[in-house]
Amino acid sequence: MILQKYDSYKNSGLGWIVKIPEGWRKCRFKDISLIQTSNVDKKSKEDEKEVLLCNYVDVYKNEFIDNSFDFMKATAPKEQISNFSLLKNDVIITKDSETSEDMAEPALVIENLNNVICGYHLALIRSKKFIENRFIFRLFQAPSFHWNFIIKSKGVTRVGLSINNAVKNQELFFPNKQEQTKISNFLDKKTSQIDSKIKLLQEKIASYEELKKSVINDIICKGLNKDVELKDSEIEWIRKIPKHWKVERLKNFVYLKGRIGWKALKNEEYIDEGYALLTSYNLIKSKKFVNFYNKTNYIPKWRYDESPEIMIQKNDILMSKIEGRIGYVKELEQEATINSSLMLIRTNNENILKSMFLFYILDSNSFLHYFNINQNGSAMQSISQEDVNYFKFPFPPKEKQIQIANYLDEKTTKIDHIVSKIKDQVETLKEFRKTLINDIVTGKVRAPE
Repeated sequence: MILQKYDSYKNSGLGWIVKIPEGWRKCRFKDISLIQTSNVDKKSKEDEKEVLLCNYVDVYKNEFIDNSFDFMKATAPKEQISNFSLLKNDVIITKDSETSEDMAEPALVIENLNNVICGYHLALIRSKKFIENRFIFRLFQAPSFHWNFIIKSKGVTRVGLSINNAVKNQELFFPNKQEQTKISNFLDKKTSQIDSKIKLLQEKIASYEELKKSVINDIICKGLNKDVELKDSEIEWIRKIPKHWKVERLKNFVYLKGRIGWKALKNEEYIDEGYALLTSYNLIKSKKFVNFYNKTNYIPKWRYDESPEIMIQKNDILMSKIEGRIGYVKELEQEATINSSLMLIRTNNENILKSMFLFYILDSNSFLHYFNINQNGSAMQSISQEDVNYFKFPFPPKEKQIQIANYLDEKTTKIDHIVSKIKDQVETLKEFRKTLINDIVTGKVRAPE
């Protein structure tokens, strides 16, 4: 798709963009819109009217707000209901969060909402008649415009955005109403097409992930020989296993430790180089190996030496206590330890239970079923060390374990490679979507007729 430029441009006079099309007007936000910060919290009071509340998460996680949402119930006085009731084409943005990157994330109300009001930590934008609210919504989505609010947010542990200074006084530019509508219609159509492609690709990813889990679970419980004689495992969620396999509890074969009674470091105590302190962030879904470079923190030697029992070794398995993620330390790239979100699992004897076979046991649906963990990542419960210790699992002789682990390495690597390529396509589409919105609403290129 090749989009044409406008016939002529002029200097914008703005710091965040150099040139804008001739004929586009420049102004401050407060000149074209009514901007209000909501003070409606989640508390209910007997002397107030019951309402439905559009909360921070509703806005942050969705582009469009409509009546299909399961809004929470709350109460509000008449004045707040009058000021913050949501109408079709209202734009809502986030104004408080944990990181500056989350500032001014927009959502567009696409229909009149019955008794729904804008909640706390949000700002409501309602533009004047000569402004297309959909254009304002897309403008907030444009990375070059959105950057203004990232750099203007303030705070340390929690970040906030001053609506009076950062939003109302923010300079912007816009074309005539007809051009705004054309831009909005075009972006609605194109982003919808892109989103449909992304959804299909994400469904493919989910199918491959399910295939991977199915392959692991089938092989880890039945082995590679489909004709082998089976016996009852006496484990409900596994049932039949090869006749010559054994069933044992993990505690008889593994060393399992977590970090207990360790005082966490303050933010300023972390260092740029030193000993890696691994967390659940270092365990990436769809990857079997621990990633030492994903949001890794580093601690000084004296803190590392405090806990020799959880110093990581080659062939260790790391498991998140909450998210169900696991990772295998195939090669120890640097000296490292774990924080309280992880537990370390190590086989006591590689001649009896191979680490890579154990990894696939812990990555199987049977293990997830044992903890009643939903495979799509929702409603996960906390996993305790005691529960892991008492998990029953089937296993063959060492030679069969090696064969199974090698086979699953090959199969899962192929699936991971396919998934990785599809994820690259998804990221490419997401970046194209951002670029398209940015280029159209800033006048770099013209929306076609």
